[in-house]
Amino acid sequence: MKKLLLLTFLALGNCLYAQNLAGTCEEAVSIYDYIGQPFQSAIGDVYANPSSAQNFGCILSPSGVSWFYIPVTENTDLDFQIQQFNSQGGWNDIDYICWGPFTTLENICGPENLNDSTVVSCSYSNSDIERINITDATDGTYYVVMLASITEASGTVNITNLSEATNTGAINLNAFLDANANGIQDPGEQDFRYGNFIYTTNNDDSLHTITSFNGNYTIYNEIENDRYTIGYEI
Repeated sequence: MKKLLLLTFLALGNCLYAQNLAGTCEEAVSIYDYIGQPFQSAIGDVYANPSSAQNFGCILSPSGVSWFYIPVTENTDLDFQIQQFNSQGGWNDIDYICWGPFTTLENICGPENLNDSTVVSCSYSNSDIERINITDATDGTYYVVMLASITEASGTVNITNLSEATNTGAINLNAFLDANANGIQDPGEQDFRYGNFIYTTNNDDSLHTITSFNGNYTIYNEIENDRYTIGYEI
């Protein structure tokens, strides 16, 4: 696994977020489009359409919902971590339900497909961190996920693909306050809790801005000869 230690610096910057475009089942988007791309959750009084599913499992009255699908491209286990961050620097509750597997996304919404018999897992708790674990996912199948932000205040949702943690084409970024400027994170040196990783690939004009809530981010790329210009701002 490739590793990169990032010596951080203080700078002024604006935080950029992806937009939540998946307020209904019919608008569901690929979860991979939002990996490492934080987005604003829906306000809590936006409720799930009752006709979207037979029921919503352990989430009796889902509000602040966002819909995703998971396309499976190989036989593997899947593991996603979901967190919600609020504007005061703390964490908001986030819940989810996952259905599947399905062989197609066509006409997937509705009780014929999203019902008790297809629920993979469901969580309704006070936790600010949720994990979606799918074992033995099969190539060519799909899963549907609904996130629910029960609180009345909007938050920022961050999705991490933990199943790629051992991917050989990975660069691990770590942003911390290097108090003694030795380029190594010594005991007691804290990760930055909020900031943006900014990078370009092969000196192109496409600037990637990734918001991180824990000072860590992983770039996945199987092309070993790619070169990166990387910075960090808070």
